[in-house]
Amino acid sequence: MRVKVFVQILSFLILIPAMGQERNTFEHYRQQRRKLFNNVKEQKRAEFDEYRRKKNAEFATYLGKSWEPLEVQEGIEPEKQPDPVGPTIAPKLQPTALPEKPVELPKAVIIPATVPPPSPTPIAIPLPDEGFESKYLHEVDLFNTPVVVNINPTLQFKMNGCDEKETMRIWNLLNTEDYDELFFSCEQQRKDLNLNGWALVNLCRVVSEELLGQGTNEAVVMQTFLLTQFGYNARLARVNGNHLVMICPADINLAKITYLILDNVKYYIWSDINTDVSFYSYKQNCPDANRSISMSNANAIQLSNKTLPTVTYKSKWDNELVVSINVKKSLMAYYAGMPQALDFSFYANQPMDNDMNNQLLTALRNYIIGKSELEAANVLLHFVQTAFEYKTDDDQFGYERSFYKEELFYYPFSDCEDRAILFSHLMKQLLGTDVFLLEYPNHACTAVKFKEEFSGDYVVINGDKYIICDPCYINANVGMCMEVYKDVTPKVYHVRL
Repeated sequence: MRVKVFVQILSFLILIPAMGQERNTFEHYRQQRRKLFNNVKEQKRAEFDEYRRKKNAEFATYLGKSWEPLEVQEGIEPEKQPDPVGPTIAPKLQPTALPEKPVELPKAVIIPATVPPPSPTPIAIPLPDEGFESKYLHEVDLFNTPVVVNINPTLQFKMNGCDEKETMRIWNLLNTEDYDELFFSCEQQRKDLNLNGWALVNLCRVVSEELLGQGTNEAVVMQTFLLTQFGYNARLARVNGNHLVMICPADINLAKITYLILDNVKYYIWSDINTDVSFYSYKQNCPDANRSISMSNANAIQLSNKTLPTVTYKSKWDNELVVSINVKKSLMAYYAGMPQALDFSFYANQPMDNDMNNQLLTALRNYIIGKSELEAANVLLHFVQTAFEYKTDDDQFGYERSFYKEELFYYPFSDCEDRAILFSHLMKQLLGTDVFLLEYPNHACTAVKFKEEFSGDYVVINGDKYIICDPCYINANVGMCMEVYKDVTPKVYHVRL
């Protein structure tokens, strides 16, 4: 036995040098592969920089030519939808009560929901090697979220006017290596925070204004330059001969923002100006810059998770139903500055913040477990009807405005389309039903395709029966339509999310 153990130990001792050699060989192989990878990466970045410099230089020459006068269009006001003075209140019935004589409403007019077109493939921007650092790191605020970027104060510059030749000079200046670190740090934050187009527009703005001053021509040129490097179809325009603004298309139709038309494309002016101005710009975009500003995908953006004090919502129908929500301060700042979509169904088809969504659905799921589809739907309907205070947009804001779902838990009041959007979300997420938004001349509600068969006021859409559910008809059960709308033809919008 001792001999056997001795032989095993001796064999192990003989293998140790070989194992060490094997480890050294593998480590050498890994280092070689890493070196090769870095060389390839550096080569790609050098090729990218060379291509970018060349295209920017050619474009700068184009900027130096005479710009053309263009006609500015007044921003489109959202269709006025004056809500009733207050929500209509129905007699409080049993939760499962249905109309004795269900009414088929007039045939609905189906309106295609706003679906942003697919964006062109983003430009692949090779970043410097990992561990790249700068002594000029600086923190800026993006929607109440601290963001660290490279801002070298020695790179400030001044423009001598804003004519074509001066704009060309500054574009060439920004195209030098001096500004690469700023550009690459913005790209790093775009990747890390998963920024969409709207958030990136704001990042480029705050970075440019931090270096060059708020609202200055210099900051506008830098913001526009940065966006074109990310592939966005941003352009410069001159107002009244002395002021520069940035223009760029969006992927949906927006309200209230002044715009102009170039090659049948609507370019929004991302500054406050009126239409009574002289306006000059150019018709050729920067090479490879063909993306519109994307307004969707807020759910994926990695903003600060800091929340405001917890807010509690209680159903007045069932006082035991209580939901507590923590609203993210950064998300409210993101939404507050976002332009308004012309189509209110756009808001219904935007994802809800994951954390807030989980809080809401987890709490409500506890109150519908074991209930029939009709009973569960009424629990959700009565919650949305009674847990929120009502006020029209005019009374609360002084203008027409639709909410993203999270905003109902932030602002003190909401109206009919806001509640219809939230209720449609709850029905799809908790009960898996198909939902349409119904729009009347001064009202909005929902129509739901239930799996169970029961009677109720309904509308036929694509040959299927959708039962009326009105989140602003207080105390009304599923299947009850306000009398005033039973003879009115609604517009309907499909809720996809």
